[in-house]
Amino acid sequence: MTVEDRVFNNVPERDILPIFVADYAYEPPALLSHEGTGFVLGKNVFVTCWHCLRTELQDQLRYTAAKEHNGQYTLYPLVDIQQDPRAMDLATARVSLESEIGLSIAEGSVASYGTDIWSFGYPLTTFQAHPERQTGKRFTLNGRYMQSYVMRTFYNDAPPFGQTASYELNMPALAGMSGAPIVQVNSREVIGVLYGRNDAETIEEFGSRDPDTGERLTPEVVRVTSFAAAHFIDTLKSLRGKATQGLPLFDFLSG
Repeated sequence: MTVEDRVFNNVPERDILPIFVADYAYEPPALLSHEGTGFVLGKNVFVTCWHCLRTELQDQLRYTAAKEHNGQYTLYPLVDIQQDPRAMDLATARVSLESEIGLSIAEGSVASYGTDIWSFGYPLTTFQAHPERQTGKRFTLNGRYMQSYVMRTFYNDAPPFGQTASYELNMPALAGMSGAPIVQVNSREVIGVLYGRNDAETIEEFGSRDPDTGERLTPEVVRVTSFAAAHFIDTLKSLRGKATQGLPLFDFLSG
């Protein structure tokens, strides 16, 4: 890995940002809840999962991306929010931010088994009542850099979005990571978007039954292991919305 790659991998928070609900009736706006992760691409496009933005907000509440520095946040409201027209768990928005680290959509097709990837997001975010105001919370972000690989490609049943073409990744899907980009190692090329998990069961101890009555004598012990699930690159490339002027995301960014 080059020095440039190391520097790049140490500052993903420039373009990979937490999403909050903020109340703009206050100055500065009051942060109310943390909703997930999203990332900035060229032409002021912001990409995340639809389930992070799906609740319709009232009054002066707004979804907003945020950059944090020494505990202070600069907020960037998300506008023209729209779910992918295919009713998938992806969304686009416009944001008044320029891309700093240069994430781009990979030109290739579906990544193969063993493709090394990294991701960054904001799981394990904690909060406390704001010490200086009655409304809003003070959040502590716990940004996490994760490095993994593609285990397989499969169709995941992801209610309420149905069968979703997915990568299964050898890393946990922590709450708050939804909407994080999946990026090929040693590159800035996004190949997918983390949206959830896939659970796999392993029987650690088989149960027993009475051979005469069929009554269970000892329980079966099952361990559930969860792996992260992410949208395919092809799904991401064809994502569209108001922020892409109705064009597929890849075409919009390339034009």
